[in-house]
Formats: sequence, C-alpha cells, structure tokens
Amino acid sequence: MTTWNSLLSNPDKVLKDLETKDVRLTYGRGKSGVVLTTAALYDARGAAMKTLGTFLSAALVADKKLARKVLKKTLPWFKDLPGAERRNIVSELGVATTTGTLSGDWAAFAAVLSEGEATAAELRLMAEVGD
Repeated sequence: MTTWNSLLSNPDKVLKDLETKDVRLTYGRGKSGVVLTTAALYDARGAAMKTLGTFLSAALVADKKLARKVLKKTLPWFKDLPGAERRNIVSELGVATTTGTLSGDWAAFAAVLSEGEATAAELRLMAEVGD
C-alpha cells in the first residue's frame, strides 16, 4: 500500500507504478483510501462495465431463474435469502444494472448488493438466535 506521504515525498515512484497498475493511497491507519489509475485504464474499465452491464441486463430480464442460479454461485449470501427476497434482488439488480450501464454510475448497483448482503446477515443472525 502507498500512503499520501509517500506520494508527496516520492511522486516519481508512484507515477512509475501507475504505468503498470493502480495505486491505492491509504490514510487513517489504512482504513480508508483512494485509488489512482490512468485515464486509459479508467476508460477501458468504463467500456467493460458498459458491455458487461448490457449482458447482465439482458440476462436478468430474459431468464430470471438462471440469474438467480448464477447469483447463488457468485454471491455467497444470496442463498441465505428467502425466495421472495431473491426475486426482489434480481429485479432491483436489473434496474440498477440498466442505470449503471446508461449513466456509468454504479452506486445503485453497489447499494443493492450491500443491502442484500446486510439482509442476509440479519436473517442468518435471527436464525441463529432462534435455534
């Protein structure tokens, strides 16, 4: 990890690192940070997200059963949700994916994932307490 101090004291090294990778700058005892990247990599990621978002939107709409199956494999917490909540998450991800694809702002997508994971954790905790 690179700190803000190292960026200020040795910017050439940080700039050299940026030629081959992203640089994460940490502050607050490593708990927070920002990531520096090149414009080319940023643009490439944006294009990739738009392409992947288009595919994901199509899959979420075309085959919701397959979407739920894939989400169970990729999101460990997804299986802990009851069926109605899984269907709800798939619908919300569809909307958030479309929004992210069109606008480039994936905050709503991240929020759906975060809220779904929190709900699953709460349900697991309630089940443990109930046992």
